[in-house]
Amino acid sequence: MPALDLSDLLAAASRNGSRREDRDEPTKTPPDVLCLTLQEVAARYVSPCPFKVGDIVTPRNGYYYNNVGVPHVVLEVRNSPIQNFDIVEDMRDQAMPTFGARFDVRVATELLGKIIAFWQESWALEAYTGPRATLD
Repeated sequence: MPALDLSDLLAAASRNGSRREDRDEPTKTPPDVLCLTLQEVAARYVSPCPFKVGDIVTPRNGYYYNNVGVPHVVLEVRNSPIQNFDIVEDMRDQAMPTFGARFDVRVATELLGKIIAFWQESWALEAYTGPRATLD
């Protein structure tokens, strides 16, 4: 087996689009629209949770939660959000969305065929408007 040459590996990596400048940038919102969106986010962030136990919600499109459009049920609403500012070993963790998050709503949904529950921030959720079965 021939020896690997580092320059060949680097050249191959750059041809495969692994350089930052070769990557596709996500679609960006025009600044004027982004300003309005961010003002709406700030207003929702400081407002009390608009949901109550039993409401069906889903993550808002374009926010950091997964499963947009998937129904979640509200299990608990906290008047005083759970906030985590624990000291972390890796300073990069402080840039993660969950560091300092204000978890004010506990929800349940299906994941891989199992019902699971977890905390989320209500400002990143909205009422679910998709199809529903009814008990008649």
